Amino acid sequence: MASSSKKSTAARPPQLKPQSFVAALVKDPSRPPKLRMISGFVGESSVKGHTRVYLDVELRRYVDIPTEGIVHAKVLPETTSPLGGVHLWVREEASIRHHGSWAGPEDPTTMATGEEGGDPTTMATGEEGGGPENPWLPVINPNPFGRF
Repeated sequence: MASSSKKSTAARPPQLKPQSFVAALVKDPSRPPKLRMISGFVGESSVKGHTRVYLDVELRRYVDIPTEGIVHAKVLPETTSPLGGVHLWVREEASIRHHGSWAGPEDPTTMATGEEGGDPTTMATGEEGGGPENPWLPVINPNPFGRF
């Protein structure tokens, strides 16, 4: 009788490599840096030494970030995001200034968390006067074509 030598059909785990942004940011895996991520659209800041990031496409809400506090940036290609945009990783201790206005029936204090109440100035960073508690959650405009 001939012995059959079947190859194992068990699935092999994929060979995973660190994401490029992780490799750029984490120099010592035992001590990952304390960072915040902010997504939006870069514009010119009126504050010297700062970079402005608009948090929505209506350009109503924005943050001014000390440029020296930005440790990494990933520009979003227009093939992925038609308007472009950027993900910024910012040192946790950087003093981020939140500005903006909310117009319309929605309560700005519920936009990031879905909970009633709260301080709308915490929406970008989670800090008093900062911005969103979870800055990488997208801001969803229920009516992107204007308010009717």
